[in-house]
Amino acid sequence: MNYIAQEKYNDAEPLLKQALYIHKIELGNNHQDVATITNNLAELYLHQGKPYDAEPLLKEALDIFRKEGEGNDHHPHVSLCLNNLGGACSDQRKFSDAESYYLEALKLRRNKLGIEHP
Repeated sequence: MNYIAQEKYNDAEPLLKQALYIHKIELGNNHQDVATITNNLAELYLHQGKPYDAEPLLKEALDIFRKEGEGNDHHPHVSLCLNNLGGACSDQRKFSDAESYYLEALKLRRNKLGIEHP
């Protein structure tokens, strides 16, 4: 079990930041693994009730995942980031933005998995 699942947020944050720093040095700023860690750090902030800190990280991760998919939305984590962005915006009471992100995530998931997928 990881620190986030155990709600040990203060233990998780420095480890995620260190991992992000190392991955950026080793792999560059636009690598899929960097986007994954960036998204995980943003999710930590969402769990902590810090949507203002999470939103820019989620946008950064989304941009990287979209680039990994050659400029399209075929990367499997694009819809995840969009959904998380919807949550961050909703928590900030930016409901119009939240709806837009949620609808885009739903569209991608329906296109990928079909409308009958649970």
